Amino acid sequence: MTSSVGPQMNSMPLLFKNLTSGDVHAALAPLGVTARLARQLQTAVLRRGVLPDHLHGVIATAAMKRGKHVIVHKPIANRLEEARKVIETAREKKVATHFMPWDSNGSMEQVMTWIREGSIGTLREVHNWSARPMWPQYALQLKEKQKVRDMYGLSEKQFHNYYLSASKVSGQTGDALKRLLEQRLDNVIYRAGFAMTRMQARQFVSHGHFTVKGRRVKVPSYQVKPGEEIVARASSKVSPVFGPILASHEKYLPPNWLKVDPVSMKIDIVAAPDPTHAEQSIEMRQIVEFYSRN
Repeated sequence: MTSSVGPQMNSMPLLFKNLTSGDVHAALAPLGVTARLARQLQTAVLRRGVLPDHLHGVIATAAMKRGKHVIVHKPIANRLEEARKVIETAREKKVATHFMPWDSNGSMEQVMTWIREGSIGTLREVHNWSARPMWPQYALQLKEKQKVRDMYGLSEKQFHNYYLSASKVSGQTGDALKRLLEQRLDNVIYRAGFAMTRMQARQFVSHGHFTVKGRRVKVPSYQVKPGEEIVARASSKVSPVFGPILASHEKYLPPNWLKVDPVSMKIDIVAAPDPTHAEQSIEMRQIVEFYSRN
């Protein structure tokens, strides 16, 4: 069993002092530790007397990839992304891993005894400082981020850039992110009811079916502004693809920040979108927390 917890830590400085970095590398190579990392370990342990936090996750992941069972002392990693890798590796390799806080009253030694005796059984959960599982929190945030990203048809890089732009705007980052997504030209075409899906709206824009302020725009990510007018080109209005869409338009109610004329296929941006006008199923708080903690 590989462990970074318990009384072993007290003997580490002496152990590393009597070994060269080559010896350390040879001892830890089966766990995937490189020669460079071995030198880091030796230097860090000698200086600080403890295994550095930022190496916990690295060693734990390397060990589990080779089928080793791991008990990790707090913290499991220096960043949430690193902790996620530890958890995913544990689940993928089906090894037993558990995160435990260390204390000085002897209870940790008792827990170690129970584990050695097999009393506790297989543990595959990692807890943060508040003793609540981190994985469920991360999973919810990741799921929500993926859902919204797919909803607007964006790559991870595009979506992350929207988050970065929103985080620089005064006010709530989540509200700013909603506005940026809603003001995309392809989304406006979709929200106006001139496309059945956002993907179809993106194709319409890319093919140059619409003009903005009289100019043909082929960029789906173009950010519309209040006062701008979006109109379908004359040649596009007679396209058979718009027939079924316009036929069902009279049953569609666009958001009130758009003034839509389905006869002339014209859209007036009368105001900036309010966050409440965005998709109601979106939980932006989860997305903001996901990016702010990684």
